[in-house]
Amino acid sequence: MDITTLAQPALDTADHFGPPWGGPGPGFLLFPLTLALIALAVWLFRRRGGGFRPAGAAAENRPADPVFSARQILAERYARGEIDDEEYLTRLSHLGG
Repeated sequence: MDITTLAQPALDTADHFGPPWGGPGPGFLLFPLTLALIALAVWLFRRRGGGFRPAGAAAENRPADPVFSARQILAERYARGEIDDEEYLTRLSHLGG
C-alpha cells in the first residue's frame, strides 16, 4: 500500500465544495434570501422617501406657500431699495402681514 492510496479519501473531500455530507449546504438558500431581504429593505426605504438629508432639507422639499414666497420677494425688493417704506407696508398689508 502506498501513500497515494491512503491519502485518496482526503483528496476526494478537498475537491468537494460544501458540507461533508454532500449537497449544496445551507448557504445555498441563505445567501440569496439575505440579498433579497436587503434589496427589499432598500427599495421600501427609498419608496417611502427616506434618505439622509441635512436638517434644512426637509423645509426645501415641502410645497411652497405662495403668501410666504410673496412676503419673501417683497422683503428682498425692500432690502435692495427697489421699493420705499410706504409701498412695502402697503403691499405687506395686502398680504395679511
